[in-house]
Amino acid sequence: MKTGDKVRLLHAKGEGIIRKIVDNKLVEVEIEDGFIIPILKAELVVVHSEESSIDDRTDAPEKNHLKNTGLYLAFVPFNDKTYSMFLINGSFLKILFTAGEEKEGTYSGVMSGELKPGNSVKIKEYLTTDFDFWPEIIIQSLYFKEGRAS
Repeated sequence: MKTGDKVRLLHAKGEGIIRKIVDNKLVEVEIEDGFIIPILKAELVVVHSEESSIDDRTDAPEKNHLKNTGLYLAFVPFNDKTYSMFLINGSFLKILFTAGEEKEGTYSGVMSGELKPGNSVKIKEYLTTDFDFWPEIIIQSLYFKEGRAS
């Protein structure tokens, strides 16, 4: 379990997202109504990891070019107050990426990494109450394929 994982309670009704790892046994989970509560790790099961496969296309044959595939940015509502921003690699190539924000002429880096084919990664969360003040989102990417290109 890690911060950002979506989890479900084993012995009660409900689910949420891990916001903080307190120690080896305890985590803080934000539940659907926006409250953050401490829960024992033993009482949770991971439903969705922060980086996960979006489908089984990683086993598909390589394409010579990207056709109807690409890099996508998705905003997924967690509750009525928060949206999670995901970067989705819909291609058959590795993507090296940087994600940043620009506000009032100042750029701030948020995340960088490698995204495998058919995978997604959660970049950041935004509050709906701040929608009018969200920064410009800047994604830079480089598609990569090992070996000889045809």
